[in-house]
Amino acid sequence: MRAVFLRKSTNIDELRDVKGIGAEFRIEKVVIVEQSVFNKFSNDILNDYDFISDNKDITYSDKNGVFYCLLITTREGKEGILVEHEGYDYARYTAYWKA
Repeated sequence: MRAVFLRKSTNIDELRDVKGIGAEFRIEKVVIVEQSVFNKFSNDILNDYDFISDNKDITYSDKNGVFYCLLITTREGKEGILVEHEGYDYARYTAYWKA
C-alpha cells in the first residue's frame, strides 16, 4: 500500500488534499481512540499525545523508504491518520487513510 506522507502537517484537511504516488507503508499497530479524541487529534496533529508516546518503539522508516506506522482511527474505522513519529511524542510524518 502507498500513501503521501507530509512532515509536520497540522490537520487532517491538509492530508486529505494531498495527491501523488506516495511512499510504501506498513501498519504496525492500529490505535483505536474515541471519536472526540480523534477529532482533537485530527485538528491539532502537532500536539503531543499519549497514544503516540506509548508506541515510540513501533514506528520507523527503513532504508528503502518504507514507513512502518501507527494507524490512528475510531471504532467505525472509516478514516484515519497514518503516523510515523521518529521517536517524538507528536505525529512528525502523517498521511490520510480511508477504509
